[in-house]
Amino acid sequence: MSSAFNFYKDRILSCPSYGFTSGHELLQTITRCAFHDSTLTEEEFNSIINLAEQCHIKMMEDNYNAGWTDK
Repeated sequence: MSSAFNFYKDRILSCPSYGFTSGHELLQTITRCAFHDSTLTEEEFNSIINLAEQCHIKMMEDNYNAGWTDK
């Protein structure tokens, strides 16, 4: 995987540590930047989409388990 992919992957994986609202805003920003990055291969692009989806699900589950708070 390229250094650009690792850059986006590391940032996506850090999103849950910012809480539900801020984490989702960061996730949107990071994925939007990745979608416009022409240095990513198709495989890397698809991996970023899957990783972002998994991150979103984790943040939803964490927030549900916390009683649907807005952290």
